Amino acid sequence: MKSVAMPCLLLALSLPVVSLADDSAPPTAATVPAGERPQAGADSGAATPPLRTLEVIEALRPDLDWTPDPFARRPNHFDGRFGRGPSPEEIALKHGGYLMYGINQALRKGGSWLNRATGGPAQIQAATARDVPLDDEQIARAARWSAQQQAQGD
Repeated sequence: MKSVAMPCLLLALSLPVVSLADDSAPPTAATVPAGERPQAGADSGAATPPLRTLEVIEALRPDLDWTPDPFARRPNHFDGRFGRGPSPEEIALKHGGYLMYGINQALRKGGSWLNRATGGPAQIQAATARDVPLDDEQIARAARWSAQQQAQGD
């Protein structure tokens, strides 16, 4: 077995390296016959480009221990419409405890009820478009000024 493997290894080491990345790779000194090789001192007229080598691609082992959590909460259609209440940690740190959280919620509901009972406008209203606050003469003057500024800039 050793006798067969050793000549194959020597043969593989003695073969010229040819780049598979470029099908039209220029011939190397090892592949050109001896009679056609240019002399060392002679100028061949054109410099031969260097051989392109293959890119090294490193394969990463997959992590076979990783599996997705089957109980993890995934986003769904109701996420934008349904808000979960604050966690006990948020109640304690952000809202000052359950007592303060309850008082603030009651004030918020009472304020919205009072606003609705008195006929006041909603606290958050949709945007409405309004007329341009300029008359026709002011619009024409602004257009002339803009054209003058563009003419000076060019």
